[in-house]
Amino acid sequence: PRELESAKSQVRRLGFVDFVTLQKAVSSVDLNLVPLQLSPFTFSKSELKYFEAAAVGTVTMASPTPLFSATINDSLNGYLAPAGHWRNRFAEFSYLPDETRKEIGLRARAHALEAYTPATVSRKLESLFLNSD
Repeated sequence: PRELESAKSQVRRLGFVDFVTLQKAVSSVDLNLVPLQLSPFTFSKSELKYFEAAAVGTVTMASPTPLFSATINDSLNGYLAPAGHWRNRFAEFSYLPDETRKEIGLRARAHALEAYTPATVSRKLESLFLNSD
């Protein structure tokens, strides 16, 4: 779009890629963006984009849907950016030292490995199914 024309040299577009190539691409960016409108439809979206980025140590900035608000501990393992605050949150992130960005990414990765591994998810599912009526 015309609004991004001045940043054209900074934007790389990739076509469809396999999962491993996608993870490599996600690991090469400074910030994973998940802007969502607050609506019942987006409230049903999973935290997939957060944990895919976290798995490779990339920080996520997301809209504060109920799920992302429960998943992201703001400024510790990612960022929440309410509508109208994205510019300020970008600026805040852009001034962080590289070491701080890396620490946030590592906390996100540790969280993802704790919360989203097959063993953890299967225990949660077993608990749901075994304790249901």
